[in-house]
Amino acid sequence: MTASKAQKLKLIAACAFAFAGVVLVWRAIAPSRPLPLSQQYEQETDASASAQSNSRFPRSILDEVNADNVADRAKAIGEQVRSAQTPYLTSREHANLADAVRRQFEIYLGADFDGFVRAQEEAGAARPYLNEDAPEEEKVTLRAYWMRLADTVAMRPISVDEVLVRLRYIDGREVPQPDLGGLAKISASSRYGLDDDPIRSRLTVYEVLVPVLYKFDRTEGPVWWGMWFAQRPFDGGAWLPYKSVIYDTASVRVIAVPGI
Repeated sequence: MTASKAQKLKLIAACAFAFAGVVLVWRAIAPSRPLPLSQQYEQETDASASAQSNSRFPRSILDEVNADNVADRAKAIGEQVRSAQTPYLTSREHANLADAVRRQFEIYLGADFDGFVRAQEEAGAARPYLNEDAPEEEKVTLRAYWMRLADTVAMRPISVDEVLVRLRYIDGREVPQPDLGGLAKISASSRYGLDDDPIRSRLTVYEVLVPVLYKFDRTEGPVWWGMWFAQRPFDGGAWLPYKSVIYDTASVRVIAVPGI
């Protein structure tokens, strides 16, 4: 190889190396292009799952609940929802969700059966839990049964600071979430005329999880108590109770779940 050819090869190699360096520097300092919305969605979901993966069980359940502070505790849960990131909701939808959460948790933490019945009437429940025309004996039985289930979480210690807000479905698309253990659930979708299948009906559903010291008969221990709220696809998009869920732990065998 002649000296001139060798010099040419060295010059080409030097230019290529310099160009590669420029590209790397540009990538380091240039602003990144925004991801398409679909990819942002996947990225946010993965980040949320990672952040919650270490929160399988409550660290502490220290907030006592009693008749004097139940409204404040429910309000605090609602504020946790209000401060949560909900990028797929408008500000009005977000505020309505927080208010619906506050009201429902006040009903259950306070074992307010009359409030439970009243909330169904106001929401126009297609199949209310209690029929006004039912015999009095049936009303007494249904009330006692609801109270028995509600007592598993009513006036029980909770942890407001560890409330989790999780998006479960967005317009019928399921959002993967970390496993919190076994679960027992009661669905109320038919009570409000909502489809049991959120995918088929393209529902948007949020889950609000509250650590609670669960108790039923001789069973007692910390669990995640979750209430799912679905956005009704008509009538202004009201948020309605969709499921009542308790994720048990290895030390707590869940038998009863608050009925909605």
